[in-house]
Amino acid sequence: MEKYNNVVFFDGYCNLCSNSVLFIIKNENLDELRFTSINSIFSKKFLKKNNINELEVNSILYLSNGKLYDKSDAALEISARLNLPYKLFYLFKIIPKFLRDKIYLVVANNRYRIFGKKTKCFMSSYSKKYKFIF
Repeated sequence: MEKYNNVVFFDGYCNLCSNSVLFIIKNENLDELRFTSINSIFSKKFLKKNNINELEVNSILYLSNGKLYDKSDAALEISARLNLPYKLFYLFKIIPKFLRDKIYLVVANNRYRIFGKKTKCFMSSYSKKYKFIF
């Protein structure tokens, strides 16, 4: 398996997640983030290698410099790589993780009901294919 850095793992069927990826691509400071659906071959291999049950992943994951972030930590670490003013969201790190994650999980657990679900992952139809790891 190739080594990757700055990889965002997301739910490719979730409208909120897919739109968040498009937002990140549009607003990232440097062209260094790469994206992969939790359902991709790459993700399945990565999760298995790291003893993570893909069926239990209910949040965005972010791999940076060998460290895997989840839930609100992942979202805030990603925000640090965006242009201003979005980079300022990183300041929410001062809020204790258990509180941030509680709010994050309310949205994550209801994302399909609130934002809807795609019938097919949008990754394969996006024009900037180099941004994605399949």
